[in-house]
Amino acid sequence: MIISIVLLVFQLLIVGLGVLLGYKRGIGRGVVRLVELVVMGVVSFFLGRFLSDLFAHKAWAAISPLLGADIVELISASPALSELLVGFVGALFVPLVFTLLFSVMGLISLILLKKRSVALVRGITKRDEDMSKKSNRLIGLGIGAVSAVLVALVLCSPAYTALSLVGGLSDESIAFIGDMTSTDAETPDDPEGTLSVRPTLLKSEGFDVESFLLELRAASGKLAPALSLHLTGHDTPHGDHYDAIEEADTLINVVATAIAHTKECAESGTADAITKVTHIAKASLPMIAGHAFAKELVTDTAVAVGSYLQDGGELAGISSHTGDFVTDLMVGAMAEILAATTVENLSDTTNTLFGVDLDQIEEDRKNGVTTPAPEETKAPEETKTPETKPEGSKPTT
Repeated sequence: MIISIVLLVFQLLIVGLGVLLGYKRGIGRGVVRLVELVVMGVVSFFLGRFLSDLFAHKAWAAISPLLGADIVELISASPALSELLVGFVGALFVPLVFTLLFSVMGLISLILLKKRSVALVRGITKRDEDMSKKSNRLIGLGIGAVSAVLVALVLCSPAYTALSLVGGLSDESIAFIGDMTSTDAETPDDPEGTLSVRPTLLKSEGFDVESFLLELRAASGKLAPALSLHLTGHDTPHGDHYDAIEEADTLINVVATAIAHTKECAESGTADAITKVTHIAKASLPMIAGHAFAKELVTDTAVAVGSYLQDGGELAGISSHTGDFVTDLMVGAMAEILAATTVENLSDTTNTLFGVDLDQIEEDRKNGVTTPAPEETKAPEETKTPETKPEGSKPTT
């Protein structure tokens, strides 16, 4: 609530200042300034996208080590996956870079073009503007208000983009982030063959991250996505358009769900790696339906994992070289299916391996049919083999 009030007050101050400047400038200079702002906005947007793409490579190099050596090695082995992730990171930086460029250009234009705007008006109208007319100033006031609204939207777009991101997080994701940033959180053991997350995020002392995120989500509402200007649009290498903020929410929610169900498997005593992966996939994969980036990310990851397993690698306790004939046969078949995955047949892959038909889920959502929530799936209990009695033993009565 406080955040919403702060943003509102800031925007009202900008609009108030714009109204006063518009009244002072009049029609001619007001129109010149409005045109300048529109031109600067267009230039800042395209230049911001270009610079964000350049910056994304360095940003990804800094972020990727947080994922762990195995995952980094897997991503590095797949050029398509690396390209997809770098583009995604670049799209997330566009609002910030765009706003910085627009602010710098706006300040420079105020200093350098103030006198030139007067000369420009004189050159177009062939006379000096009559500022004594009240109508001139009142119309200038309206033009100034329009210019101020444009400036307010641009300056606040990073804040509303961040609010939009938090607004799309599930309760499970917020609780997960709260645990990851808690000072009480301990680094979990990472024994071979388990799925775990390293709490590499900054710890917070004396600050409840979970409550703060809940407050931000409440402040987001329906206005934040609209006021964010939707600057984070991008295209996948496959050519599908996506919104990076919506996709980021999807990925965070998927990860939080996967981690929650990983813990369920641990608590229920599920030891078989394939059983655990199947349970986690059934819970989290339905969330990616209808999300272009997430689906292409899963596709490229599936191909990378399949190729990695075929080359004799081991991931999350799964390997095709365990020495057990049945297990090696199953993993080999799974690796072959994963390695042959494309965006077009992704739904067939997930349906074959995990019983998740993404195409059907998307169709159901279009028709307003609700699919069962991932939370409804239960962790498989550890199967116990019945005790065998020695031959010749008498049955007990």
